[in-house]
Amino acid sequence: LIENQVFARRTNGQNIFGYRNLNRIFTQGFESDINYKINTRFTLSVGYQYLLAKDKEIINQIERGEVFQRDPQTLITTRVTLREYGGLMNRSRSMLNVKLFYENQQHGFSGSIRAIYRSRFGLGDNNGNLILDTDSEYVKGFVTFNLALAKDFWKNRARLQVGIDNLWNYRNEIQMPSVAGRLWWVCTSFQF
Repeated sequence: LIENQVFARRTNGQNIFGYRNLNRIFTQGFESDINYKINTRFTLSVGYQYLLAKDKEIINQIERGEVFQRDPQTLITTRVTLREYGGLMNRSRSMLNVKLFYENQQHGFSGSIRAIYRSRFGLGDNNGNLILDTDSEYVKGFVTFNLALAKDFWKNRARLQVGIDNLWNYRNEIQMPSVAGRLWWVCTSFQF
Protein backbone atom coordinates (compact mmCIF):
# COMPACT_ATOMS: atom_id res chain seq x y z
CA LEU A 1 0.00 0.00 0.00
CA ILE A 2 1.31 3.43 -0.90
CA GLU A 3 0.19 5.75 1.87
CA ASN A 4 0.34 9.51 2.14
CA GLN A 5 1.44 10.93 5.46
CA VAL A 6 2.19 14.31 7.00
CA PHE A 7 5.97 14.72 7.12
CA ALA A 8 6.34 18.40 8.03
CA ARG A 9 4.40 21.57 8.76
CA ARG A 10 4.98 24.92 7.08
CA THR A 11 5.34 28.11 9.08
CA ASN A 12 1.79 29.08 8.04
CA GLY A 13 0.48 25.87 9.64
CA GLN A 14 -0.24 23.91 6.46
CA ASN A 15 0.90 20.31 6.31
CA ILE A 16 3.43 18.90 3.87
CA PHE A 17 2.51 15.42 2.72
CA GLY A 18 4.77 12.67 1.42
CA TYR A 19 4.39 9.02 0.48
CA ARG A 20 5.68 5.77 1.90
CA ASN A 21 5.29 2.15 0.87
CA LEU A 22 3.80 -0.29 3.39
CA ASN A 23 4.56 -3.91 2.52
CA ARG A 24 2.33 -5.98 4.80
CA ILE A 25 -0.94 -4.32 5.72
CA PHE A 26 -4.41 -5.72 6.32
CA THR A 27 -7.87 -4.23 6.31
CA GLN A 28 -10.90 -5.92 7.78
CA GLY A 29 -14.30 -4.89 9.00
CA PHE A 30 -17.87 -4.74 7.81
CA GLU A 31 -20.37 -2.49 6.07
CA SER A 32 -24.09 -2.33 6.48
CA ASP A 33 -26.75 -0.40 4.55
CA ILE A 34 -30.41 -0.27 5.50
CA ASN A 35 -33.18 1.44 3.54
CA TYR A 36 -36.65 2.01 4.93
CA LYS A 37 -39.47 3.38 2.78
CA ILE A 38 -41.43 5.57 5.19
CA ASN A 39 -44.23 6.20 2.68
CA THR A 40 -44.60 6.73 -1.08
CA ARG A 41 -42.42 9.87 -1.01
CA PHE A 42 -39.91 9.49 1.83
CA THR A 43 -37.10 6.95 2.21
CA LEU A 44 -34.64 6.77 5.10
CA SER A 45 -31.22 5.23 4.46
CA VAL A 46 -28.61 4.40 7.10
CA GLY A 47 -25.12 3.12 6.33
CA TYR A 48 -22.33 2.14 8.71
CA GLN A 49 -18.74 1.04 8.16
CA TYR A 50 -16.35 -0.43 10.73
CA LEU A 51 -12.72 -0.70 9.62
CA LEU A 52 -9.51 -2.03 11.10
CA ALA A 53 -6.46 -1.16 8.98
CA LYS A 54 -3.05 -2.03 10.39
CA ASP A 55 0.50 -2.86 9.38
CA LYS A 56 1.50 -6.47 10.19
CA GLU A 57 5.19 -5.52 10.44
CA ILE A 58 4.42 -2.89 13.10
CA ILE A 59 2.30 -5.39 15.05
CA ASN A 60 5.19 -7.89 15.01
CA GLN A 61 7.65 -5.20 16.16
CA ILE A 62 5.33 -4.18 19.02
CA GLU A 63 4.91 -7.82 20.09
CA ARG A 64 8.73 -8.15 20.18
CA GLY A 65 8.99 -4.96 22.29
CA GLU A 66 10.88 -3.03 19.60
CA VAL A 67 8.64 0.09 19.27
CA PHE A 68 8.96 2.98 21.72
CA GLN A 69 7.34 6.34 22.39
CA ARG A 70 8.60 9.35 24.31
CA ASP A 71 6.28 11.54 26.37
CA PRO A 72 6.92 15.15 25.23
CA GLN A 73 6.35 16.59 28.74
CA THR A 74 8.19 14.12 30.97
CA LEU A 75 10.62 12.80 28.30
CA ILE A 76 10.03 9.30 29.70
CA THR A 77 10.38 6.57 27.06
CA THR A 78 8.03 3.58 27.16
CA ARG A 79 7.26 0.61 24.92
CA VAL A 80 4.23 0.95 22.68
CA THR A 81 1.51 -1.63 23.38
CA LEU A 82 -0.82 -3.22 20.84
CA ARG A 83 -3.69 -1.36 22.49
CA GLU A 84 -1.98 1.98 21.81
CA TYR A 85 -1.26 1.21 18.16
CA GLY A 86 -3.96 2.99 16.15
CA GLY A 87 -3.26 1.44 12.76
CA LEU A 88 -2.84 3.14 9.41
CA MET A 89 -3.07 6.88 9.04
CA ASN A 90 -6.19 8.52 7.57
CA ARG A 91 -8.44 5.51 8.29
CA SER A 92 -11.42 6.11 10.55
CA ARG A 93 -12.56 3.14 12.53
CA SER A 94 -16.22 4.14 12.16
CA MET A 95 -18.17 5.97 9.50
CA LEU A 96 -21.92 6.53 9.57
CA ASN A 97 -24.25 8.20 7.10
CA VAL A 98 -27.96 8.90 7.46
CA LYS A 99 -29.99 10.16 4.51
CA LEU A 100 -33.59 11.27 4.21
CA PHE A 101 -34.71 11.22 0.57
CA TYR A 102 -37.89 12.81 -0.79
CA GLU A 103 -39.31 12.07 -4.26
CA ASN A 104 -42.44 13.43 -5.93
CA GLN A 105 -42.62 11.69 -9.32
CA GLN A 106 -45.83 13.46 -10.30
CA HIS A 107 -44.11 16.86 -10.24
CA GLY A 108 -40.57 15.63 -11.09
CA PHE A 109 -39.10 16.90 -7.85
CA SER A 110 -36.70 15.23 -5.41
CA GLY A 111 -34.47 16.23 -2.55
CA SER A 112 -32.31 14.80 0.17
CA ILE A 113 -30.44 15.71 3.30
CA ARG A 114 -27.55 13.56 4.43
CA ALA A 115 -25.51 13.54 7.64
CA ILE A 116 -22.07 11.95 7.44
CA TYR A 117 -20.09 11.10 10.57
CA ARG A 118 -16.41 10.22 10.44
CA SER A 119 -14.75 9.07 13.65
CA ARG A 120 -11.27 10.21 14.58
CA PHE A 121 -8.36 9.19 12.36
CA GLY A 122 -4.59 9.46 12.42
CA LEU A 123 -2.97 12.39 10.66
CA GLY A 124 0.76 12.04 11.30
CA ASP A 125 3.45 11.04 13.74
CA ASN A 126 4.23 13.49 16.57
CA ASN A 127 6.64 11.50 18.74
CA GLY A 128 9.19 10.25 16.20
CA ASN A 129 8.35 6.54 16.01
CA LEU A 130 6.51 6.79 12.63
CA ILE A 131 3.31 5.09 13.87
CA LEU A 132 -0.07 6.20 15.18
CA ASP A 133 0.06 5.71 18.95
CA THR A 134 -0.85 8.89 20.88
CA ASP A 135 -4.02 11.00 21.08
CA SER A 136 -2.21 14.08 19.74
CA GLU A 137 -1.72 12.30 16.40
CA TYR A 138 -5.47 12.07 15.67
CA VAL A 139 -7.91 14.39 13.95
CA LYS A 140 -11.12 14.59 15.99
CA GLY A 141 -14.25 12.99 14.58
CA PHE A 142 -16.74 15.28 12.85
CA VAL A 143 -20.14 15.43 11.15
CA THR A 144 -21.03 17.14 7.86
CA PHE A 145 -24.45 17.70 6.33
CA ASN A 146 -25.24 17.76 2.60
CA LEU A 147 -28.42 19.06 1.00
CA ALA A 148 -29.53 18.39 -2.60
CA LEU A 149 -32.62 19.32 -4.63
CA ALA A 150 -33.52 18.23 -8.16
CA LYS A 151 -36.27 19.09 -10.65
CA ASP A 152 -37.01 17.21 -13.88
CA PHE A 153 -38.33 19.03 -16.97
CA TRP A 154 -39.70 18.13 -20.41
CA LYS A 155 -40.88 14.62 -19.59
CA ASN A 156 -37.70 13.77 -17.65
CA ARG A 157 -35.39 14.70 -20.55
CA ALA A 158 -33.74 17.54 -18.61
CA ARG A 159 -32.76 17.82 -14.97
CA LEU A 160 -31.57 20.70 -12.83
CA GLN A 161 -29.87 19.91 -9.53
CA VAL A 162 -28.65 22.28 -6.84
CA GLY A 163 -27.01 21.47 -3.57
CA ILE A 164 -24.86 22.44 -0.66
CA ASP A 165 -22.16 20.12 0.64
CA ASN A 166 -20.94 20.73 4.19
CA LEU A 167 -24.04 22.78 4.99
CA TRP A 168 -22.85 23.97 8.44
CA ASN A 169 -19.42 24.95 7.04
CA TYR A 170 -17.25 22.54 9.07
CA ARG A 171 -13.55 23.36 8.66
CA ASN A 172 -10.22 22.24 10.00
CA GLU A 173 -7.69 24.19 7.91
CA ILE A 174 -4.61 22.97 9.75
CA GLN A 175 -5.28 19.23 9.83
CA MET A 176 -7.61 18.88 6.82
CA PRO A 177 -6.99 21.63 4.26
CA SER A 178 -8.87 19.62 1.62
CA VAL A 179 -12.16 20.26 3.48
CA ALA A 180 -12.67 23.80 2.23
CA GLY A 181 -15.94 24.50 4.01
CA ARG A 182 -19.38 25.00 2.51
CA LEU A 183 -19.60 24.10 -1.18
CA TRP A 184 -22.51 25.25 -3.35
CA TRP A 185 -23.06 23.40 -6.62
CA VAL A 186 -25.35 23.32 -9.65
CA CYS A 187 -25.66 20.51 -12.17
CA THR A 188 -27.73 20.20 -15.35
CA SER A 189 -28.25 17.21 -17.61
CA PHE A 190 -30.05 16.70 -20.90
CA GLN A 191 -31.06 13.52 -22.74
CA PHE A 192 -31.35 13.64 -26.52
